Amino acid sequence: MPTLCCPNPTCQTANELEREVCSACQTPLVKKYLWAVGDWIKAYQLGELIEERYRLVQPRVLLDTLPAQPTAGPDEMPPYIAPYLKLFGLRLHLPQVYDYFPSSDPEMDLSVWLLDPGAVPLNEAGEPLHPELLPALDQVWPGAGPLLQLTWLWQMAKLWQPLQGKNVVSSLLEPGFLKVNGYQAQLRELRIDEHQFYDLRHLAPVWEPLLTGAHPLIAPFCETLGRRLSQGKIPHSEHLIQVLETAITELSEQYEFKYQILTLTDQGPNREHNEDACYPPSGLGGEGNQLLTTLTLIGDGVGGQEGGEVASQWVAEHLPLMISNQVQGGATEPSAVLEILKTCIEKVNDQLNSRNDAEERRERERMGTTLVLALAQNHQLYWANVGDSRCYWLTPDSCLQMTVDDDLACREVRLGYMLYREALELPRSGALTQAMGLAPSSQLYPAIQYAFVPADSLFLLCSDGLSDFNRVEQYWRRESLGLFNGEKTLEDLAASLINLANTQNGHDNVSVGLLFCQPRPPETGTPILYPRSSAERETHPPAVEAPETTTEPDPLPLPPPPSPLVPPPAPKRAQNIILPPWVFGVILGLLALGAGWWGWQSLNSSGDSSAPPPSQGF
Repeated sequence: MPTLCCPNPTCQTANELEREVCSACQTPLVKKYLWAVGDWIKAYQLGELIEERYRLVQPRVLLDTLPAQPTAGPDEMPPYIAPYLKLFGLRLHLPQVYDYFPSSDPEMDLSVWLLDPGAVPLNEAGEPLHPELLPALDQVWPGAGPLLQLTWLWQMAKLWQPLQGKNVVSSLLEPGFLKVNGYQAQLRELRIDEHQFYDLRHLAPVWEPLLTGAHPLIAPFCETLGRRLSQGKIPHSEHLIQVLETAITELSEQYEFKYQILTLTDQGPNREHNEDACYPPSGLGGEGNQLLTTLTLIGDGVGGQEGGEVASQWVAEHLPLMISNQVQGGATEPSAVLEILKTCIEKVNDQLNSRNDAEERRERERMGTTLVLALAQNHQLYWANVGDSRCYWLTPDSCLQMTVDDDLACREVRLGYMLYREALELPRSGALTQAMGLAPSSQLYPAIQYAFVPADSLFLLCSDGLSDFNRVEQYWRRESLGLFNGEKTLEDLAASLINLANTQNGHDNVSVGLLFCQPRPPETGTPILYPRSSAERETHPPAVEAPETTTEPDPLPLPPPPSPLVPPPAPKRAQNIILPPWVFGVILGLLALGAGWWGWQSLNSSGDSSAPPPSQGF
């Protein structure tokens, strides 16, 4: 009879597939479904147990029956797998490489690679709802709201440049690869580019079915966008991103955004004091759309006798106020907010670092802290992290880790050396590679990103007292669904998460920060139009879009054209100017005199004082 082992590393009891929790320890049974890449998977039969571990449940879909067991990667990473590892930071939109079956023939690459798309929608029996694990983008597009549709387009536009840099941008041009995980556009797999000549015009036929089926509020915008893509009038991805962000901002002005925040921290059952800190202070929260009620952060102190506690408290007290002072009036441009967050994080880091120097703290005695923060501004969500405190994006049917830990395991993956589950088995795999306050800001690299919130979302920030041993991935469904259906409050959820961490982990302090976002669309909205250039907006009212012509101006200012690669033409000679013959004689005489003088100077400079003076004639 097929079984599934408990994901709890200290239990691993074999359970019947129909069970929802382990019969021995009551841990939720995580059904980890994986997508197989490689034609050799066709050699196996449905229901077959492969490598004594993976059961083939659908074509190319396998269930890991031993999810707590480690994996081992190859000695050398093949070139078609390396992009997954080096793009590890794009985990919201790309699957992770989970494991592989080595080739049975050393002369041929018959390997099968298993990709992990994250949490996938399941039916009541715990089986995948979709044959390829995630729904296709074109399948869910018609039922999506206008803000979500624009957000998906923006996410794909943001992927263009990083994928192009790794020679896998053609993956965005394969309609069958475009999936949806929660509110994230996610690629089913990556494909190596066949050539280097892909540009945004190739997106036009892929996006055409989506744009023509867009929600009525964005239909006029999408119609023009599709036409300009096909005509090659959108020159690069940054331009496309700016156009889409302008449209998203205009549309979001018709929405109402409600936010609720709550934090809670606990020293845990086995620690003498609490080195975690949070903002707002533990047990307090806020509701609204003002800065200090839409920002939350968690810090987990590290280093020295009580040093970690001092560092985390310092960050929790000073960083929010510093951000508040910088974001006066509510900055809305993503580039401006990102720069503000970066500057404030660096300034607080340098304050802690200077204090360490002043107190002559060395190595492990230096006080520091991890940091994870989230800031909501209308439709925008910003997050930043340093260290291994995490942020998760939860929806009613998905759980996605937004941050990448600054630890040894993730560093090895991002360098392309090994698979993540393999890296977790390294000695000191969880050792931090950076934290706040341990070095000057010139050596600090905070990850700061932003996204748009198109529908109800819960952002869960936590220290590793909760996230260790994959507790969030195991329990998120059980714990968070009540919040989305109104059966739980933020206070209920925070308390149950703290209790979960203390009972299932219990080895560390634990802190959680909850940011619950609830966008509300307009009952009747105004359709948005394609953004015109700044020159157009100054001379024409924005209410009606002028008909498009062949001389249509660019929608937004373009960068200046590159410098020409050919030399400029020589200047033209003056016309109708005739010099008399004696002028040429004078010119030749002056040239000869100059040549003689230069030669005499050269001899003098070499130390030959007997050299004769320059000749005085022709």
